Amino acid sequence: MVPGSLPVMFAGLPEVTDIGGLLDVVDGVLLTGARANVHPTRFGVEPCAAHEPYDEGRDCVALTLVEACVAKGVPVFGVCRGLQAINVFSGGTL
Repeated sequence: MVPGSLPVMFAGLPEVTDIGGLLDVVDGVLLTGARANVHPTRFGVEPCAAHEPYDEGRDCVALTLVEACVAKGVPVFGVCRGLQAINVFSGGTL
């Protein structure tokens, strides 16, 4: 962690996450990994039990957050599932 920095955690629940407010107070966003994959319908593929679990609430927050970061010029970095979200937002598949 950078001296003087303060990490801020936010919920992966779209009904309680204020993305605009979040981006007003951060210098960058780190989207972390998780057990759940991005839901296949987000990139035009039918779901498959072999790739479960999914977390559609987190998908909504992550993809909306990536879009907002790009629009506002806020740096965003993804690890594991976070990179899946960035990739899918950019038109990629898994």
